[in-house]
Amino acid sequence: MYTILHKPVLLYIMILFVSFLFCVEFLVSPVFAFSTAVGYPYKDNSIVSGNIVSAYSLKGSQYVEKANLANNRQVLGVIDNSSFLTQSSETGNVDYVVSSGTVLTYVSTVNGNITSGDYICPSPINGVGMYCESGYTVGRALSSFNSISNNSSSYSVSTVNGGKTTVYVGEIPVDLNVQYISSANSSGPINSILTAIGVPISGKPISLAQLIVVFIVIMTAIVFAGMIIFRSAKNATISIGRNPLAKSDILRGFYSIATVGVLIVFVAFIVSFLVIKGWI
Repeated sequence: MYTILHKPVLLYIMILFVSFLFCVEFLVSPVFAFSTAVGYPYKDNSIVSGNIVSAYSLKGSQYVEKANLANNRQVLGVIDNSSFLTQSSETGNVDYVVSSGTVLTYVSTVNGNITSGDYICPSPINGVGMYCESGYTVGRALSSFNSISNNSSSYSVSTVNGGKTTVYVGEIPVDLNVQYISSANSSGPINSILTAIGVPISGKPISLAQLIVVFIVIMTAIVFAGMIIFRSAKNATISIGRNPLAKSDILRGFYSIATVGVLIVFVAFIVSFLVIKGWI
């Protein structure tokens, strides 16, 4: 092991391994980014890709309609008629609904500005989502949205007291996961952290459990590597003081141990990357 650590081939192997991981990242991730879209018949011709939809039954068949506060309990997902993978047993006109994966979704500022990591639920505007802290959600925002967003358009809507107010509507990517949430697990600082870590790597927020695992793995590796490097440096200093003529051999041994410490941290980051991706 002493001699192997001093051969350049070890560095080449590590570079090849990292290159392999990035190749897998770019080649495999796009495949998993596509989720199967299920076709449902519709009666409303105004439904377009990006609309949040709910299900309803008519004459024994299940149809979709734009989701709103009245039918949010039956929310299915988001329309994506350009989806790569589709399935449908219907023979007539259908809209394709995606319930998992990342899809461009219409959202609004009805309930305030949206920040990355916020939960999105149906709003009073048919087919358009809004920020929410609890209720039947369609997923979590992967980017922010407000009145100055590039793709925002203003709309005048009626308020409950009969007046008018201006809201903004536009599309943002949403990590779909239809579920009911309570205010206890709604968006907050923790979700912002989970989103900031997960989105750049895996395209969606990571879970709290993943964050804890990543923290433990990295901190353990740093502490362990620091201990062996510090101890090796201390022993090397003492040994050089006792035997200055063996300085080059002593330093060579120190560099070997330091290399091991660096590799431990490097492997910890690779493991953390795989945990965030959800591969382990």
